[in-house]
Amino acid sequence: MKLLKRYEKTYYKAVPVRDNLIEMKDISELMMDLAYSAALFNNRELALDVMGLETG
Repeated sequence: MKLLKRYEKTYYKAVPVRDNLIEMKDISELMMDLAYSAALFNNRELALDVMGLETG
């Protein structure tokens, strides 16, 4: 039996490029801090959190 995937309708909202760049900078800084801490303390859970931020 085939399972049908249900897709949600996507709505577009215009966002200024500057806002997107600021958000990207903030997230990348957070990722770098968490990745450094994960490596420093050998913390697998923190490393997985960083990988989760990568996908959004």
